[in-house]
Amino acid sequence: MSFSPASTPLPDPMDSIQRLLTHVAGLKSRLAALESAHMPTPQATVASAQTASQPHMGGCLVPKGLAMWAAPPGQPKPKPPTKPSIATTSRIPRHDLPPMDGHTPHFECTLELPDSLVAHMVGHQGQGLKQALDISSACLAAFTVSSAGGYHWFVSIRGSNQQIGEALVVIGKWITNKQVRVLWKQCSGNVTPAVAVPAPLGSTTSSTPTATRPRAPSSSTPAAASKTAAMASTPTT
Repeated sequence: MSFSPASTPLPDPMDSIQRLLTHVAGLKSRLAALESAHMPTPQATVASAQTASQPHMGGCLVPKGLAMWAAPPGQPKPKPPTKPSIATTSRIPRHDLPPMDGHTPHFECTLELPDSLVAHMVGHQGQGLKQALDISSACLAAFTVSSAGGYHWFVSIRGSNQQIGEALVVIGKWITNKQVRVLWKQCSGNVTPAVAVPAPLGSTTSSTPTATRPRAPSSSTPAAASKTAAMASTPTT
């Protein structure tokens, strides 16, 4: 007795692909529905909502920032809040400093100043450092360092080679002007009168001036003696 194998039909690949495409389309539609539920409000809708919330005054649209200062007619206008006062410092504000170029190499040097030159160089509220900044375009800052011997003043300069050189020229000119003025005041106050030097002990010069007179030629010379004898021997008529 012989058995023949049962013939099973093979699935069509086109049907399988069609079913996969149907499942993918369903997943995409569900994903789009989920994303639309969590998306923010569009920009146009937000802008229209802000415009609708702004008050109107006299037929004109009042900006939102000025709505708090608007008051109905007949009522006093509220006073604006007082701005906090900014304390003045002797440092240069950061926004006044020039921007540093990242491609140019920058260096930093520090100078120690004596106490007598600190007020002259820093100036009133840092105007001295501000002037050096305007000339050299370098970053300057003054600071103190406390040690066992007391406080020491320093000025740091940061910038390129040319900027540091120009700042050093300005600082050197200030120091020179300060030192020259101080030395001139000291010399003008310590002027001593001139003292006459005494004459040497061996000299016989007199202090009183003497007048010299021309003297007549003396008869001791031979020419004068012969002339006198000839005049005496001539007869007179």
